[in-house]
Amino acid sequence: MDIDIKSRKLYIMNNQKNNTTRLWHLIIAVILVILTCSTAVAMDFKAEFVKEVISYDEYVPCGNVFKPGDTIRLYVGVENVNRNRAAAVDFVAIIKDPNGYVVAGKDIKKRIIGYEDKIYDVFEFKVERNWLDGKYTLEVYAFDVLNDSAMLKRYNQLPERILYSGKFDIKVATISRKDAPYEKITLFFYVNSKLNETNETVNETVKIQPKPQFVYSLYVDKFIVEVGKPVEIRWRVRNEGSYGNGTVRILVNGEPVFEKEVELDTGKEEEGSFKYVPKKEGSYRVEIDGTNLAKIFFAKLPKERQVNPTPEKPERRGGFVAGFVVGSAVLLAVLVVIRILLR
Repeated sequence: MDIDIKSRKLYIMNNQKNNTTRLWHLIIAVILVILTCSTAVAMDFKAEFVKEVISYDEYVPCGNVFKPGDTIRLYVGVENVNRNRAAAVDFVAIIKDPNGYVVAGKDIKKRIIGYEDKIYDVFEFKVERNWLDGKYTLEVYAFDVLNDSAMLKRYNQLPERILYSGKFDIKVATISRKDAPYEKITLFFYVNSKLNETNETVNETVKIQPKPQFVYSLYVDKFIVEVGKPVEIRWRVRNEGSYGNGTVRILVNGEPVFEKEVELDTGKEEEGSFKYVPKKEGSYRVEIDGTNLAKIFFAKLPKERQVNPTPEKPERRGGFVAGFVVGSAVLLAVLVVIRILLR
């Protein structure tokens, strides 16, 4: 009998230990999912042959046929790379001739401290006299080399540095291109040494339309909410560019849940909110589509309502008899006292 009791206790202890281990594994998995989600936004990379560049995503495109002595201008631009109030992008361009040999290559490094998330630049390559006629391949890369953990550490150390040294300076922390995520675009162009000025020149008038520059904000009013209970999601958009319109589209775990068209003049803003009800337990990622803004909240199952039973009153046995006896004794004592007083 004692052996069975000990075995049962040992089984219960092992089961509790296994449950604790599973709980820690679940917590670690959730943390890893959150960290993965926070950096899962892909960069938006563009590359184009241009004649002139005005600003981000505003340029005059050109053809892809050149002659010796021409200058090839290649616009490169990227979005969704700003994290932890910093961005670090390396643009790399490589040109291969019709036989596959590399004839030119350059890189451009961009480092941002702040919230700028639309980064661009222009490569310039001169078509050399000794380049062959034919089809050329231009491979252009955008490497996201920002070191997220190092940037957070530097920001966390900044207050102490200011307090004790008076220095306020912070540099962008980067990782090696070998370890960095990247996007690649392959373009083609042609070199024609027989191309003359008459055939190359084209009279054209290009009108550049100024564009709006929307800056977004996103808020979630609760970090933990019960399944079936609403959470309020608030958004704000401000136009820091020219007059224009756009769409505010909000996703929850990648699924669209809200969409609104906005039309704003320069310096104007609009805001709104809506309720979202999580239907099952887990983590929820809220983001504005087309930006790197994202918030996380968790939904948990509601605690079961515990009904406390009304305690039973102890049964009193013989209560009537005991009361009768006590009452009779008191009455008898009163009568005795009265009789003594009357003597």
